[in-house]
Amino acid sequence: MRVAAGALASHSARPDVRARPSRPARDRARRGERSVRAPGSSGAVASLLETADDDGGDAGTRASSAPSSIPIPTSTPASAPPPPTGVLAMSASSAALRVGSPVMAMGLLRSAFNLTDAYWAGALGPAHLSALCYNAFALWLVALACSVVATGVQARVSALAGAGDASAVSKTVVQGLWGALGTYALMLLVSPLVPALYASGLGIEPGTAAHEAGRAHLNALIAGSAGLAASSVLEAAFRGLGKTGVALTVTCATVAIAAVLDPMLMLGAFGAFPRLGLAGAAVGSAIAAAIGAGLFWRALERTCGVKLRYARPDAGEIWKMVKVGLPLASSGAVFTLVSIAMGRAASACGEHHLAGMGLGQKVEAVAFTVCEGFRLACATLVGQWLGYGDARRAREAHAVSSAMCVVAMAPFAVALFFFGEAVASRFGADPAVVAAAGTYLRWNSGALLFLAVEAVVEGAFTGVGNTVPVLAFGAACNVARVPLAYALATGGGWGIHGVWAAVVSMQVAKGVLKRWYFDARVMKNIEEREEAKRREGGGEGGTATRARALA
Repeated sequence: MRVAAGALASHSARPDVRARPSRPARDRARRGERSVRAPGSSGAVASLLETADDDGGDAGTRASSAPSSIPIPTSTPASAPPPPTGVLAMSASSAALRVGSPVMAMGLLRSAFNLTDAYWAGALGPAHLSALCYNAFALWLVALACSVVATGVQARVSALAGAGDASAVSKTVVQGLWGALGTYALMLLVSPLVPALYASGLGIEPGTAAHEAGRAHLNALIAGSAGLAASSVLEAAFRGLGKTGVALTVTCATVAIAAVLDPMLMLGAFGAFPRLGLAGAAVGSAIAAAIGAGLFWRALERTCGVKLRYARPDAGEIWKMVKVGLPLASSGAVFTLVSIAMGRAASACGEHHLAGMGLGQKVEAVAFTVCEGFRLACATLVGQWLGYGDARRAREAHAVSSAMCVVAMAPFAVALFFFGEAVASRFGADPAVVAAAGTYLRWNSGALLFLAVEAVVEGAFTGVGNTVPVLAFGAACNVARVPLAYALATGGGWGIHGVWAAVVSMQVAKGVLKRWYFDARVMKNIEEREEAKRREGGGEGGTATRARALA
Protein backbone atom coordinates (compact mmCIF):
# COMPACT_ATOMS: atom_id res chain seq x y z
CA MET A 1 0.00 0.00 0.00
CA ARG A 2 1.25 3.42 -0.82
CA VAL A 3 0.05 6.56 0.91
CA ALA A 4 1.94 9.40 -0.67
CA ALA A 5 3.46 11.94 1.64
CA GLY A 6 2.06 14.72 -0.47
CA ALA A 7 -1.45 13.32 -0.14
CA LEU A 8 -1.10 13.15 3.62
CA ALA A 9 0.20 16.66 3.78
CA SER A 10 -2.58 18.02 1.59
CA HIS A 11 -5.19 16.30 3.69
CA SER A 12 -3.78 17.61 6.94
CA ALA A 13 -3.69 21.08 5.50
CA ARG A 14 -7.33 20.93 4.48
CA PRO A 15 -9.19 23.62 6.43
CA ASP A 16 -12.03 22.85 8.76
CA VAL A 17 -14.93 23.84 6.57
CA ARG A 18 -17.96 24.71 8.59
CA ALA A 19 -19.89 27.12 6.42
CA ARG A 20 -22.27 29.36 8.29
CA PRO A 21 -25.66 29.03 6.60
CA SER A 22 -26.93 32.12 4.86
CA ARG A 23 -30.08 33.83 6.03
CA PRO A 24 -32.27 32.17 3.35
CA ALA A 25 -30.93 28.81 4.43
CA ARG A 26 -31.80 29.55 8.06
CA ASP A 27 -35.28 30.60 6.96
CA ARG A 28 -35.76 27.32 5.15
CA ALA A 29 -34.46 25.39 8.15
CA ARG A 30 -37.10 27.04 10.33
CA ARG A 31 -39.73 25.93 7.82
CA GLY A 32 -38.50 22.34 8.18
CA GLU A 33 -36.65 22.02 4.92
CA ARG A 34 -33.94 19.37 4.97
CA SER A 35 -30.30 20.31 4.82
CA VAL A 36 -27.65 18.26 3.06
CA ARG A 37 -24.93 16.63 5.13
CA ALA A 38 -21.61 15.31 3.94
CA PRO A 39 -21.32 11.53 3.66
CA GLY A 40 -18.82 9.61 5.72
CA SER A 41 -18.91 12.03 8.64
CA SER A 42 -19.12 9.43 11.33
CA GLY A 43 -17.30 9.81 14.63
CA ALA A 44 -16.82 6.03 14.82
CA VAL A 45 -13.05 6.15 14.69
CA ALA A 46 -12.82 8.65 17.50
CA SER A 47 -14.91 6.45 19.78
CA LEU A 48 -13.01 3.30 18.80
CA LEU A 49 -9.64 4.81 19.66
CA GLU A 50 -11.08 6.57 22.71
CA THR A 51 -10.32 10.06 21.60
CA ALA A 52 -12.35 13.20 21.99
CA ASP A 53 -16.05 13.09 21.10
CA ASP A 54 -17.42 15.08 18.17
CA ASP A 55 -18.31 18.61 19.17
CA GLY A 56 -21.63 18.33 17.37
CA GLY A 57 -23.28 20.69 14.93
CA ASP A 58 -24.32 20.11 11.36
CA ALA A 59 -21.92 20.99 8.59
CA GLY A 60 -24.62 23.20 7.12
CA THR A 61 -25.36 23.94 3.52
CA ARG A 62 -24.28 26.65 1.19
CA ALA A 63 -27.34 28.56 0.07
CA SER A 64 -27.50 30.83 -2.90
CA SER A 65 -28.16 34.51 -2.63
CA ALA A 66 -31.58 34.05 -4.26
CA PRO A 67 -34.64 35.45 -2.44
CA SER A 68 -35.92 33.31 0.41
CA SER A 69 -39.25 32.86 -1.32
CA ILE A 70 -37.52 30.72 -3.95
CA PRO A 71 -35.53 28.11 -2.00
CA ILE A 72 -32.84 26.51 -4.13
CA PRO A 73 -31.71 23.14 -2.70
CA THR A 74 -28.06 22.25 -3.00
CA SER A 75 -26.47 18.82 -3.38
CA THR A 76 -22.88 19.87 -2.71
CA PRO A 77 -21.88 19.40 0.95
CA ALA A 78 -19.68 22.04 2.49
CA SER A 79 -17.16 19.56 3.87
CA ALA A 80 -17.26 16.67 1.42
CA PRO A 81 -14.33 14.34 2.08
CA PRO A 82 -11.61 14.19 -0.57
CA PRO A 83 -11.45 11.10 -2.76
CA PRO A 84 -9.49 8.18 -1.27
CA THR A 85 -5.82 7.96 -2.20
CA GLY A 86 -3.11 5.33 -2.14
CA VAL A 87 -4.32 1.80 -1.49
CA LEU A 88 -7.76 3.09 -0.57
CA ALA A 89 -8.16 3.98 -4.23
CA MET A 90 -7.41 0.36 -5.19
CA SER A 91 -9.65 -2.66 -5.11
CA ALA A 92 -9.57 -4.47 -1.78
CA SER A 93 -7.79 -7.49 -3.26
CA SER A 94 -5.07 -5.39 -4.93
CA ALA A 95 -4.56 -3.40 -1.74
CA ALA A 96 -4.24 -6.57 0.37
CA LEU A 97 -1.56 -7.91 -1.96
CA ARG A 98 0.24 -4.56 -2.12
CA VAL A 99 0.52 -4.37 1.66
CA GLY A 100 0.74 -8.07 2.52
CA SER A 101 3.27 -9.40 -0.01
CA PRO A 102 6.29 -7.51 1.39
CA VAL A 103 5.29 -8.58 4.91
CA MET A 104 5.33 -12.23 3.80
CA ALA A 105 8.74 -11.72 2.20
CA MET A 106 10.08 -10.20 5.44
CA GLY A 107 8.80 -13.18 7.43
CA LEU A 108 10.45 -15.68 5.10
CA LEU A 109 13.68 -13.71 5.14
CA ARG A 110 13.82 -13.70 8.94
CA SER A 111 13.02 -17.42 9.08
CA ALA A 112 15.91 -18.13 6.70
CA PHE A 113 18.21 -16.01 8.85
CA ASN A 114 17.29 -18.03 11.96
CA LEU A 115 18.42 -21.15 10.12
CA THR A 116 21.82 -19.57 9.47
CA ASP A 117 22.21 -18.81 13.17
CA ALA A 118 21.41 -22.45 13.91
CA TYR A 119 24.09 -23.52 11.43
CA TRP A 120 26.79 -21.42 13.11
CA ALA A 121 25.65 -22.52 16.57
CA GLY A 122 26.13 -26.09 15.42
CA ALA A 123 29.67 -25.19 14.36
CA LEU A 124 30.35 -24.17 17.97
CA GLY A 125 29.25 -27.57 19.22
CA PRO A 126 26.13 -29.57 20.14
CA ALA A 127 25.72 -27.77 23.47
CA HIS A 128 25.47 -24.39 21.78
CA LEU A 129 22.95 -25.65 19.24
CA SER A 130 20.85 -27.14 22.04
CA ALA A 131 21.02 -23.85 23.95
CA LEU A 132 19.84 -21.91 20.89
CA CYS A 133 16.89 -24.30 20.53
CA TYR A 134 16.05 -23.91 24.22
CA ASN A 135 16.06 -20.13 23.85
CA ALA A 136 13.64 -20.13 20.91
CA PHE A 137 10.79 -19.58 23.37
CA ALA A 138 12.69 -16.67 24.98
CA LEU A 139 13.28 -15.08 21.57
CA TRP A 140 9.56 -15.28 20.89
CA LEU A 141 8.67 -13.70 24.23
CA VAL A 142 11.09 -10.80 23.69
CA ALA A 143 9.59 -10.23 20.24
CA LEU A 144 6.10 -10.27 21.75
CA ALA A 145 7.14 -7.70 24.37
CA CYS A 146 8.50 -5.42 21.66
CA SER A 147 5.30 -5.84 19.63
CA VAL A 148 2.99 -4.46 22.35
CA VAL A 149 3.53 -0.78 21.56
CA ALA A 150 4.27 -1.49 17.89
CA THR A 151 0.84 -3.03 17.34
CA GLY A 152 -0.81 0.04 18.82
CA VAL A 153 1.32 2.27 16.60
CA GLN A 154 0.16 0.46 13.48
CA ALA A 155 -3.49 0.73 14.51
CA ARG A 156 -3.33 4.46 15.19
CA VAL A 157 -1.09 5.35 12.24
CA SER A 158 -3.36 3.51 9.79
CA ALA A 159 -6.41 5.41 11.07
CA LEU A 160 -4.56 8.73 10.94
CA ALA A 161 -3.30 7.99 7.43
CA GLY A 162 -6.86 7.29 6.33
CA ALA A 163 -7.92 10.60 7.87
CA GLY A 164 -5.06 12.37 6.11
CA ASP A 165 -3.34 13.80 9.20
CA ALA A 166 0.42 13.73 8.58
CA SER A 167 1.35 15.76 11.65
CA ALA A 168 -0.52 13.41 13.99
CA VAL A 169 1.26 10.42 12.41
CA SER A 170 4.60 11.95 13.37
CA LYS A 171 3.46 12.57 16.94
CA THR A 172 2.14 9.02 17.25
CA VAL A 173 5.41 7.47 16.10
CA VAL A 174 7.40 9.62 18.53
CA GLN A 175 5.20 8.51 21.40
CA GLY A 176 5.58 4.94 20.17
CA LEU A 177 9.35 5.29 20.46
CA TRP A 178 8.93 6.49 24.03
CA GLY A 179 6.82 3.38 24.62
CA ALA A 180 9.60 1.24 23.11
CA LEU A 181 12.07 2.82 25.53
CA GLY A 182 9.73 1.96 28.39
CA THR A 183 9.48 -1.63 27.16
CA TYR A 184 13.26 -1.90 27.06
CA ALA A 185 13.60 -0.46 30.57
CA LEU A 186 11.07 -2.96 31.89
CA MET A 187 12.93 -5.87 30.31
CA LEU A 188 16.20 -4.66 31.83
CA LEU A 189 14.51 -4.44 35.21
CA VAL A 190 13.49 -8.10 35.20
CA SER A 191 16.58 -9.39 33.36
CA PRO A 192 18.49 -10.50 36.51
CA LEU A 193 15.70 -12.96 37.31
CA VAL A 194 14.94 -14.24 33.83
CA PRO A 195 17.77 -16.69 33.00
CA ALA A 196 17.42 -18.77 36.17
CA LEU A 197 13.62 -18.84 36.06
CA TYR A 198 13.63 -19.65 32.36
CA ALA A 199 16.07 -22.55 32.70
CA SER A 200 14.16 -23.90 35.68
CA GLY A 201 10.86 -23.72 33.82
CA LEU A 202 12.25 -25.74 30.92
CA GLY A 203 14.00 -28.21 33.20
CA ILE A 204 17.51 -27.38 31.96
CA GLU A 205 20.08 -28.77 34.38
CA PRO A 206 22.27 -26.00 35.90
CA GLY A 207 26.01 -26.19 35.32
CA THR A 208 25.84 -27.95 31.98
CA ALA A 209 27.47 -26.48 28.89
CA ALA A 210 24.04 -25.92 27.30
CA HIS A 211 22.81 -24.09 30.42
CA GLU A 212 25.81 -21.74 30.51
CA ALA A 213 25.70 -20.99 26.79
CA GLY A 214 21.95 -20.39 26.94
CA ARG A 215 22.27 -18.07 29.95
CA ALA A 216 24.92 -15.93 28.23
CA HIS A 217 22.83 -15.79 25.06
CA LEU A 218 19.67 -14.80 26.94
CA ASN A 219 21.45 -12.06 28.91
CA ALA A 220 22.88 -10.60 25.71
CA LEU A 221 19.49 -10.88 24.01
CA ILE A 222 17.71 -8.83 26.67
CA ALA A 223 20.52 -6.28 27.06
CA GLY A 224 20.57 -5.62 23.34
CA SER A 225 16.81 -5.50 22.74
CA ALA A 226 16.60 -1.68 22.57
CA GLY A 227 17.18 -1.70 18.81
CA LEU A 228 14.56 -4.40 18.32
CA ALA A 229 11.99 -2.43 20.33
CA ALA A 230 12.64 0.79 18.36
CA SER A 231 12.74 -0.88 14.95
CA SER A 232 9.50 -2.73 15.73
CA VAL A 233 7.73 0.59 16.30
CA LEU A 234 9.18 2.20 13.18
CA GLU A 235 8.37 -0.81 11.01
CA ALA A 236 4.81 -0.73 12.37
CA ALA A 237 4.55 2.89 11.21
CA PHE A 238 5.41 1.80 7.66
CA ARG A 239 2.73 -0.88 7.84
CA GLY A 240 0.18 1.65 9.05
CA LEU A 241 1.06 3.96 6.17
CA GLY A 242 0.99 1.04 3.74
CA LYS A 243 4.64 1.45 2.69
CA THR A 244 5.63 -2.14 3.39
CA GLY A 245 7.81 -2.26 0.29
CA VAL A 246 10.13 0.29 1.87
CA ALA A 247 10.11 -1.71 5.11
CA LEU A 248 11.14 -4.81 3.15
CA THR A 249 14.16 -2.98 1.71
CA VAL A 250 15.31 -1.94 5.19
CA THR A 251 14.72 -5.46 6.52
CA CYS A 252 16.88 -6.93 3.75
CA ALA A 253 19.72 -4.63 4.77
CA THR A 254 19.28 -5.43 8.47
CA VAL A 255 19.25 -9.19 7.92
CA ALA A 256 22.33 -8.95 5.70
CA ILE A 257 24.21 -7.05 8.42
CA ALA A 258 23.21 -9.62 11.05
CA ALA A 259 24.15 -12.51 8.76
CA VAL A 260 27.68 -11.08 8.51
CA LEU A 261 28.13 -10.01 12.13
CA ASP A 262 26.70 -13.06 13.89
CA PRO A 263 29.26 -15.67 12.78
CA MET A 264 32.12 -13.23 13.17
CA LEU A 265 31.19 -12.52 16.78
CA MET A 266 30.31 -16.14 17.53
CA LEU A 267 33.57 -17.56 16.14
CA GLY A 268 35.89 -14.58 16.58
CA ALA A 269 36.65 -14.41 12.87
CA PHE A 270 40.02 -13.13 11.60
CA GLY A 271 41.15 -12.36 15.12
CA ALA A 272 39.57 -8.92 14.77
CA PHE A 273 36.43 -9.90 16.68
CA PRO A 274 36.08 -11.37 20.17
CA ARG A 275 34.96 -15.00 20.31
CA LEU A 276 31.66 -14.63 22.18
CA GLY A 277 30.22 -18.05 21.48
CA LEU A 278 26.44 -18.25 21.28
CA ALA A 279 26.10 -14.81 22.89
CA GLY A 280 27.69 -13.42 19.72
CA ALA A 281 24.51 -14.24 17.82
CA ALA A 282 22.50 -12.01 20.17
CA VAL A 283 25.11 -9.22 20.05
CA GLY A 284 25.31 -9.26 16.26
CA SER A 285 21.52 -9.23 15.90
CA ALA A 286 21.27 -6.36 18.43
CA ILE A 287 23.75 -4.25 16.46
CA ALA A 288 21.90 -4.99 13.23
CA ALA A 289 18.56 -4.08 14.82
CA ALA A 290 19.95 -0.77 16.08
CA ILE A 291 21.28 0.05 12.61
CA GLY A 292 17.91 -1.01 11.20
CA ALA A 293 16.12 1.42 13.51
CA GLY A 294 18.26 4.24 12.14
CA LEU A 295 17.52 3.16 8.57
CA PHE A 296 13.80 2.98 9.30
CA TRP A 297 13.89 6.47 10.81
CA ARG A 298 15.68 7.89 7.78
CA ALA A 299 13.39 6.12 5.32
CA LEU A 300 10.31 7.33 7.16
CA GLU A 301 11.38 10.93 6.55
CA ARG A 302 12.62 10.49 2.99
CA THR A 303 9.90 8.27 1.53
CA CYS A 304 6.86 9.18 3.65
CA GLY A 305 7.56 12.78 4.58
CA VAL A 306 7.04 11.92 8.27
CA LYS A 307 9.59 13.97 10.18
CA LEU A 308 10.14 12.84 13.75
CA ARG A 309 10.86 15.61 16.22
CA TYR A 310 11.44 15.48 19.95
CA ALA A 311 8.36 15.64 22.13
CA ARG A 312 7.84 14.84 25.78
CA PRO A 313 6.36 11.43 26.54
CA ASP A 314 2.58 11.41 26.75
CA ALA A 315 1.50 8.63 29.10
CA GLY A 316 -2.10 8.79 27.91
CA GLU A 317 -1.14 8.39 24.25
CA ILE A 318 1.27 5.54 25.01
CA TRP A 319 -1.38 3.78 27.07
CA LYS A 320 -3.80 3.87 24.13
CA MET A 321 -1.20 1.99 22.09
CA VAL A 322 -0.55 -0.50 24.87
CA LYS A 323 -4.29 -1.21 25.18
CA VAL A 324 -4.31 -2.31 21.54
CA GLY A 325 -1.09 -4.32 21.58
CA LEU A 326 -1.12 -5.92 25.03
CA PRO A 327 -4.14 -8.24 24.53
CA LEU A 328 -2.71 -9.47 21.24
CA ALA A 329 0.73 -10.12 22.73
CA SER A 330 -0.82 -11.78 25.77
CA SER A 331 -2.81 -14.06 23.49
CA GLY A 332 0.43 -15.04 21.75
CA ALA A 333 2.11 -15.76 25.09
CA VAL A 334 -0.81 -17.94 26.19
CA PHE A 335 -0.66 -19.82 22.90
CA THR A 336 3.07 -20.48 23.37
CA LEU A 337 2.61 -21.75 26.92
CA VAL A 338 -0.24 -24.00 25.79
CA SER A 339 1.94 -25.31 22.97
CA ILE A 340 4.50 -26.43 25.54
CA ALA A 341 1.76 -28.22 27.48
CA MET A 342 0.50 -29.84 24.28
CA GLY A 343 4.05 -30.95 23.58
CA ARG A 344 4.06 -32.77 26.89
CA ALA A 345 0.75 -34.41 26.03
CA ALA A 346 2.23 -35.57 22.72
CA SER A 347 5.37 -36.79 24.48
CA ALA A 348 3.21 -38.91 26.80
CA CYS A 349 2.15 -40.84 23.68
CA GLY A 350 5.78 -41.32 22.67
CA GLU A 351 8.76 -38.99 22.48
CA HIS A 352 8.87 -39.36 18.69
CA HIS A 353 5.47 -37.61 18.57
CA LEU A 354 6.92 -34.56 20.33
CA ALA A 355 9.76 -34.45 17.82
CA GLY A 356 7.23 -35.00 15.04
CA MET A 357 5.21 -32.03 16.28
CA GLY A 358 8.27 -29.78 16.10
CA LEU A 359 9.19 -31.06 12.65
CA GLY A 360 5.62 -30.62 11.42
CA GLN A 361 5.59 -27.02 12.60
CA LYS A 362 8.76 -26.34 10.61
CA VAL A 363 6.99 -27.65 7.50
CA GLU A 364 3.98 -25.40 8.26
CA ALA A 365 6.14 -22.29 8.72
CA VAL A 366 5.61 -20.96 5.20
CA ALA A 367 1.82 -21.20 5.57
CA PHE A 368 2.01 -19.31 8.88
CA THR A 369 4.04 -16.56 7.21
CA VAL A 370 1.42 -16.14 4.46
CA CYS A 371 -1.33 -15.80 7.10
CA GLU A 372 0.75 -13.22 8.94
CA GLY A 373 1.07 -11.14 5.78
CA PHE A 374 -2.70 -11.05 5.23
CA ARG A 375 -3.25 -10.33 8.95
CA LEU A 376 -1.11 -7.20 8.94
CA ALA A 377 -2.49 -6.08 5.57
CA CYS A 378 -6.04 -6.35 6.93
CA ALA A 379 -5.09 -4.31 10.01
CA THR A 380 -3.82 -1.50 7.78
CA LEU A 381 -6.79 -1.50 5.39
CA VAL A 382 -9.45 -1.65 8.09
CA GLY A 383 -7.70 1.08 10.08
CA GLN A 384 -7.32 3.37 7.08
CA TRP A 385 -10.93 2.96 5.93
CA LEU A 386 -12.20 3.71 9.42
CA GLY A 387 -9.89 6.73 9.55
CA TYR A 388 -11.34 7.84 6.23
CA GLY A 389 -14.81 7.43 7.71
CA ASP A 390 -16.22 4.51 5.70
CA ALA A 391 -17.11 1.50 7.86
CA ARG A 392 -18.70 -0.33 4.93
CA ARG A 393 -15.43 -0.36 3.02
CA ALA A 394 -13.59 -1.42 6.18
CA ARG A 395 -15.89 -4.44 6.46
CA GLU A 396 -15.32 -5.19 2.78
CA ALA A 397 -11.54 -5.00 3.18
CA HIS A 398 -11.69 -7.57 5.98
CA ALA A 399 -13.99 -9.90 4.05
CA VAL A 400 -11.85 -9.80 0.90
CA SER A 401 -8.58 -10.26 2.83
CA SER A 402 -10.04 -13.22 4.69
CA ALA A 403 -11.27 -14.88 1.50
CA MET A 404 -7.91 -14.37 -0.18
CA CYS A 405 -6.04 -15.89 2.76
CA VAL A 406 -8.36 -18.92 2.83
CA VAL A 407 -7.84 -19.44 -0.91
CA ALA A 408 -4.06 -19.13 -0.41
CA MET A 409 -4.16 -21.78 2.33
CA ALA A 410 -6.13 -24.30 0.25
CA PRO A 411 -3.09 -25.52 -1.77
CA PHE A 412 -1.06 -25.78 1.45
CA ALA A 413 -3.81 -27.85 3.04
CA VAL A 414 -3.94 -30.27 0.11
CA ALA A 415 -0.16 -30.52 -0.15
CA LEU A 416 0.36 -31.16 3.57
CA PHE A 417 -2.39 -33.78 3.69
CA PHE A 418 -1.04 -35.82 0.79
CA PHE A 419 2.67 -34.96 0.74
CA GLY A 420 3.46 -33.65 4.23
CA GLU A 421 5.28 -36.77 5.32
CA ALA A 422 7.41 -36.77 2.16
CA VAL A 423 8.37 -33.14 2.77
CA ALA A 424 9.23 -33.90 6.40
CA SER A 425 11.52 -36.73 5.32
CA ARG A 426 13.73 -34.17 3.53
CA PHE A 427 14.91 -32.92 6.93
CA GLY A 428 16.77 -36.18 7.48
CA ALA A 429 15.00 -37.09 10.72
CA ASP A 430 14.46 -40.55 12.17
CA PRO A 431 11.80 -42.55 10.26
CA ALA A 432 9.60 -42.76 13.36
CA VAL A 433 9.76 -38.98 13.76
CA VAL A 434 8.96 -38.47 10.07
CA ALA A 435 5.93 -40.76 10.37
CA ALA A 436 4.78 -38.85 13.47
CA ALA A 437 5.18 -35.56 11.61
CA GLY A 438 3.08 -36.96 8.77
CA THR A 439 0.29 -37.80 11.20
CA TYR A 440 0.44 -34.32 12.70
CA LEU A 441 0.33 -32.66 9.26
CA ARG A 442 -2.61 -34.72 8.04
CA TRP A 443 -4.63 -33.76 11.09
CA ASN A 444 -3.72 -30.09 10.88
CA SER A 445 -3.92 -29.59 7.12
CA GLY A 446 -7.63 -28.73 7.09
CA ALA A 447 -7.23 -26.50 10.15
CA LEU A 448 -5.07 -24.15 8.06
CA LEU A 449 -8.26 -22.79 6.47
CA PHE A 450 -9.56 -21.76 9.89
CA LEU A 451 -6.12 -20.47 10.86
CA ALA A 452 -6.43 -18.12 7.88
CA VAL A 453 -9.82 -16.88 9.11
CA GLU A 454 -8.47 -16.37 12.62
CA ALA A 455 -5.29 -14.59 11.54
CA VAL A 456 -7.06 -12.10 9.27
CA VAL A 457 -9.82 -11.28 11.74
CA GLU A 458 -7.15 -10.58 14.37
CA GLY A 459 -5.78 -8.00 11.94
CA ALA A 460 -9.27 -6.54 11.60
CA PHE A 461 -9.58 -6.26 15.39
CA THR A 462 -6.22 -4.45 15.38
CA GLY A 463 -7.41 -2.02 12.71
CA VAL A 464 -10.52 -1.26 14.76
CA GLY A 465 -8.38 -0.69 17.85
CA ASN A 466 -10.06 -3.33 20.02
CA THR A 467 -8.05 -6.53 20.51
CA VAL A 468 -9.57 -7.67 23.82
CA PRO A 469 -11.83 -10.21 22.04
CA VAL A 470 -8.71 -11.75 20.49
CA LEU A 471 -7.37 -12.48 23.98
CA ALA A 472 -10.74 -13.59 25.37
CA PHE A 473 -11.61 -16.11 22.66
CA GLY A 474 -8.01 -17.12 21.98
CA ALA A 475 -7.06 -17.80 25.60
CA ALA A 476 -10.28 -19.71 26.31
CA CYS A 477 -9.94 -22.00 23.29
CA ASN A 478 -6.19 -22.48 23.63
CA VAL A 479 -6.33 -23.37 27.32
CA ALA A 480 -9.22 -25.76 26.61
CA ARG A 481 -6.92 -27.73 24.31
CA VAL A 482 -4.93 -29.18 27.21
CA PRO A 483 -7.68 -30.96 29.20
CA LEU A 484 -9.42 -31.96 25.98
CA ALA A 485 -6.22 -33.50 24.64
CA TYR A 486 -5.66 -35.58 27.77
CA ALA A 487 -9.31 -36.59 27.90
CA LEU A 488 -9.32 -37.81 24.31
CA ALA A 489 -5.81 -39.31 24.39
CA THR A 490 -6.16 -41.26 27.63
CA GLY A 491 -9.81 -41.36 28.67
CA GLY A 492 -11.07 -41.76 25.11
CA GLY A 493 -8.32 -44.14 24.12
CA TRP A 494 -7.46 -42.13 20.98
CA GLY A 495 -3.77 -41.82 21.78
CA ILE A 496 -1.90 -39.25 19.73
CA HIS A 497 -4.93 -38.80 17.49
CA GLY A 498 -6.79 -37.41 20.51
CA VAL A 499 -4.09 -34.78 21.02
CA TRP A 500 -4.26 -33.62 17.41
CA ALA A 501 -8.07 -33.75 17.43
CA ALA A 502 -8.03 -31.32 20.37
CA VAL A 503 -5.68 -28.98 18.50
CA VAL A 504 -7.81 -29.00 15.35
CA SER A 505 -11.19 -28.63 17.06
CA MET A 506 -10.07 -25.61 19.05
CA GLN A 507 -8.53 -24.03 15.96
CA VAL A 508 -11.88 -24.31 14.22
CA ALA A 509 -13.62 -22.85 17.27
CA LYS A 510 -11.24 -19.89 17.44
CA GLY A 511 -11.68 -19.01 13.80
CA VAL A 512 -15.47 -19.24 13.87
CA LEU A 513 -15.95 -17.39 17.17
CA LYS A 514 -13.61 -14.50 16.38
CA ARG A 515 -15.08 -14.02 12.92
CA TRP A 516 -18.64 -14.11 14.26
CA TYR A 517 -17.93 -11.61 17.02
CA PHE A 518 -16.18 -9.18 14.70
CA ASP A 519 -18.89 -9.23 12.04
CA ALA A 520 -21.97 -9.47 14.25
CA ARG A 521 -20.91 -7.27 17.15
CA VAL A 522 -17.93 -5.03 16.49
CA MET A 523 -18.57 -3.91 12.92
CA LYS A 524 -22.33 -3.86 13.41
CA ASN A 525 -21.94 -1.47 16.34
CA ILE A 526 -19.63 0.79 14.34
CA GLU A 527 -22.02 0.89 11.40
CA GLU A 528 -25.00 1.58 13.64
CA ARG A 529 -23.17 4.49 15.25
CA GLU A 530 -22.30 5.90 11.85
CA GLU A 531 -25.90 5.59 10.69
CA ALA A 532 -27.18 7.24 13.85
CA LYS A 533 -24.80 10.15 13.33
CA ARG A 534 -26.00 10.58 9.77
CA ARG A 535 -29.67 10.48 10.76
CA GLU A 536 -29.21 12.93 13.61
CA GLY A 537 -27.00 15.24 11.56
CA GLY A 538 -25.05 15.95 14.72
CA GLY A 539 -21.62 14.82 13.54
CA GLU A 540 -19.15 17.17 11.92
CA GLY A 541 -18.18 15.78 8.53
CA GLY A 542 -15.07 16.00 6.46
CA THR A 543 -11.52 14.79 6.55
CA ALA A 544 -10.37 17.65 8.76
CA THR A 545 -12.75 16.55 11.48
CA ARG A 546 -11.62 12.92 11.35
CA ALA A 547 -7.99 13.97 11.51
CA ARG A 548 -8.62 16.22 14.51
CA ALA A 549 -10.57 13.51 16.32
CA LEU A 550 -7.67 11.08 16.00
CA ALA A 551 -4.92 13.54 16.88
